[in-house]
This record gives sequence, structure tokens and C-alpha cells, in this order.
Amino acid sequence: MDDVTGANDVTPMDDSVTVIGIFDTPEAARSAVDRLRDRNLDIRDVSVVERDLRRYNPEYDYTNAEFEYQEYSPEEFGDETMGGLVIGGLAGGTLGALAGLGALVIPGIGPLVAAGPLVGALVGGAAGATTGALIGALIEAFEVPEEHARTYGEQIRQGKTMVAVRVDPAQAYIVRDVFRDAGAERFDFENQYRYTYENYDRWPQNVREEEREPYVWVR
Repeated sequence: MDDVTGANDVTPMDDSVTVIGIFDTPEAARSAVDRLRDRNLDIRDVSVVERDLRRYNPEYDYTNAEFEYQEYSPEEFGDETMGGLVIGGLAGGTLGALAGLGALVIPGIGPLVAAGPLVGALVGGAAGATTGALIGALIEAFEVPEEHARTYGEQIRQGKTMVAVRVDPAQAYIVRDVFRDAGAERFDFENQYRYTYENYDRWPQNVREEEREPYVWVR
């Protein structure tokens, strides 16, 4: 394939990519985080989002709940909480900066604990006050297609834990395999992209944005 240039091009070597895993339990998510610690990977940052069981009431209808956000430090989340179990695995700093940590209430979803760049996307605009806040944040922060974002949003609403890792593109499928081995859910989203990060070493110098995987999911 000939090299192409234009406004929609990316130069892969200057880029990074997000890998997302959805886990049934915070213990499985923590296992994935711990396994990543054992690998010599170029991880730029990590985001975590999960239900906050300290405040979640299964009998309450959160459809019209008011948006809330409160910032915390890692020390305020003990290992006995869902948030602390996974976030405690990140606080050491070896998996990238823990940029942002807080407790939120999202209309239609309820109380969440979140950490990493996703927090900024959740609280950074008016979308934070809407039911679609989480879906919009996933699209904004990680380039997740809307269909995928809706699926992830529903998984989180049901109580599952999401871990999103931004990593060197050449290592994206290593992270995906770590997630899969740790028990991440598998999704059979249609793969319509000409270039996948599994074959990143064979990409041409420039690849059109619409022809590459926007992020990596577990399948």
C-alpha cells in the first residue's frame, strides 16, 4: 500500500492506543493490574471505573438522580472497597500516573468510583449531568465507537469493573492477552478495520485514521 498524507492521517510511531477490559469482579480486575505490573510495558496511563458499593442502593431508581462528583486521594480508598481493591494496585505509580480519582453519581447508572483520564471526561462538561455521560466519556477519552461504548456502559451499570490502559501500540495486544488471561469478558464486535495492532509491526509509515483500530478490545 502506498503511503498517504492528509488531515486524517496518523503516524503510528508517534501514537498510543487504549486497551479496554471488562471484568466480572474487582478481584479479577486487580489480578489484571497486578499482572501488568509484572511486565516491562510502556504504559502511559490507566483508568478504572466501577460501581461504588459503599453508596449503591439496588432498590433506588437512579434514572433521574442528580450528577455528583467528589475528588479523593488514593489513601481514602481502602482495599475493603471495590474502588480501593483495584485503585490500590495503581497507586504505586509503576503503571503510569494516577491522574484523577473520585466518586460520582451518574444519572441512569448510579454511584461509581473512577480513576485516571476517564474522570476528566466524565466531569469536564455538561454531558456529566446526563444519562449518556459514561458513553460520551468513553468515546471522548478512548475513541471507542458508540456501539462499543453503549455495551461497556451497560456492563458497568450491571456492576462490572472496567480497566482501560493506554499503551505503546506495539504492546497493545500483549495487554489484551493479559486481560484475557485474567478473565476479561470477550466481545464479538465487528472488526471492520484494515489495520489492527496485532500486526502493528507491518503497518506502512502512515495509516489513515479510519482504516486502523481506534482502540483494542478483548475478543
